[in-house]
Amino acid sequence: GFRDNEYSVTKKKNKRIAVIGDSFTMGWGVDLQDCWVKLLEKNINADDLDVEVLNLGKGGGSPVDYARIAAKAIPILKPDLVVVATLQANDLNQLVHGYDKHPVPQVEPTPKSKFLVSKL
Repeated sequence: GFRDNEYSVTKKKNKRIAVIGDSFTMGWGVDLQDCWVKLLEKNINADDLDVEVLNLGKGGGSPVDYARIAAKAIPILKPDLVVVATLQANDLNQLVHGYDKHPVPQVEPTPKSKFLVSKL
């Protein structure tokens, strides 16, 4: 359900990066190959690093959504690195004013990795 190429659960490249964010990450208003996540992938691989960068951006996403996406996607996709892209005004405003509508995620490091996973 994300705006990206189809990826298998099994990595096809040497490394995998998952990027979580809102419509800016998703690439709202631009072709997929022109969103910053795909440009990052192109630039990384220009140096022959053999990396796939998965775009897990969600239009209208908030930090609460990011925690939910991470909790579901990380165990399945098993990325080597997770990048959470936030926009200061939009995301921080949602944190301050959005908790009356959403449960506060409880985030703890997982015992086997450096990734953060939410208990929702």
